[in-house]
Amino acid sequence: SPSMYNQIHCPNPNTIKVKDLIFPLQKGKEVGSSAYVEESKKKFIRTSSLQNHSFLLVSDSKSPISINPQSFQQHGLESGDILYSKDANPGECCILKSNNYKDHMMSAGILKIKPKKQGFYIFAFLKHFFVKSQLDNITGRGSTIKHSKENVLLCKIPFPSGPDKQKIINNVENITKRIIEIEELIQNKDTKIIEIINEELEKNPKKNQFVYEELEV
Repeated sequence: SPSMYNQIHCPNPNTIKVKDLIFPLQKGKEVGSSAYVEESKKKFIRTSSLQNHSFLLVSDSKSPISINPQSFQQHGLESGDILYSKDANPGECCILKSNNYKDHMMSAGILKIKPKKQGFYIFAFLKHFFVKSQLDNITGRGSTIKHSKENVLLCKIPFPSGPDKQKIINNVENITKRIIEIEELIQNKDTKIIEIINEELEKNPKKNQFVYEELEV
């Protein structure tokens, strides 16, 4: 297969493997659909919550899911942790921006990455095509669902060199933080809009009856 001969070249020779930049990985755990319940304080994060378009955890009807507290396992999720998908959509990731995830656990398809330092710089490159293409290059093909295992540890992240290296790292981190701040603002406004709509529908209904009418064009 031609894909066997793919190579990723980086003009910057100053690269470090992910495994040398982080603490030991923590793997998620599968609970099974029998643990799903209608409502619970304990939540189960699936890989669908890690999306390319978002730096933050995506919350929708598919994930996080309420689960039976007896099936819950504590993963110690806290601000600054990076959740990384190794299955289904390998390479997608998000960063936790608060400590409000004590009652959340990860699925078996997710890895928790905790950087030793410069977390936002590392996260920026984990989201970037450069690292994703490396992961794709070393992940086996042919299966229905991709499984990248712990191959992310072998991916390389470039670091600047020279007298301005710390300034460059700071700039990348500041841009990443700004993107996250904007996403947080969008999420908060979206939540507020939904609350206003629901309140209007529940507390201020009109007496007039809606009549559907199809107009001829």
